[in-house]
Amino acid sequence: MTPIFIAPYLSPEAQTLCREHEVGFLDLEGNARLVFDGVFIERLVSSKPPVERRELKSLFKPKSAQVLRVMLRDPGRPWRVTELAEIAGVSLGHVSNVRSGLLDREWGQVSDKGLFISEPDALLNAWRDAYEPPVGKRMGLYTTLHGSAFEDAARQALHAGSENRQAVFASFSAAHWLAPYGRTGMQYFYAADAGLERLKVSLKLSLASKGENVVVTLPRTKGCSAILPNRRPGPSAPVQSRLILT
Repeated sequence: MTPIFIAPYLSPEAQTLCREHEVGFLDLEGNARLVFDGVFIERLVSSKPPVERRELKSLFKPKSAQVLRVMLRDPGRPWRVTELAEIAGVSLGHVSNVRSGLLDREWGQVSDKGLFISEPDALLNAWRDAYEPPVGKRMGLYTTLHGSAFEDAARQALHAGSENRQAVFASFSAAHWLAPYGRTGMQYFYAADAGLERLKVSLKLSLASKGENVVVTLPRTKGCSAILPNRRPGPSAPVQSRLILT
């Protein structure tokens, strides 16, 4: 067998390391080196992916996004690294990476009391542009509820229990709370297992092989769902309102 290392991008230094250890390689930019038996293939390109784009995506990955969501609930509040890591439920390393990303792009500043978000609008705009839907299990369900009856039941399910929300509106269902211009017969949610059970009871959901009108996605990564506000958002909560759309 011939070992081959595959990556989105391999720098010249990484390529040299592969050669030294007699490992083939190829990347998505077009660099490749495959040597075995009577076969020799080598192709090197000068292009490389934009660094900004790769770094930006890493800033909004689920673990880092948990840190951003904590900070965006109160953008002007300064945070110490250890306190932020504990509340966000991530490692100190993740918080440090987020801190560096915010400072490098001038979206955050550091005061005597800690790190705070100085440009929440710019941060959210960049998050929107780099957004990728969270990966998870999609469930197609059916409910007989509609209109105000559905909204009342959904509100009851979403706001029940502790402050640690187990389900939130998603897609058009979330957008309806902000700017109800889109029209669709589907309702969308993100939910944890406990939230799914709560939705099933409140919305009288049943499994549907066809004719589904409710889609619930169970995110694979803990903490990647947005926080739903307790009321229909208004001018007093612009940051939290926009966060739903992520």
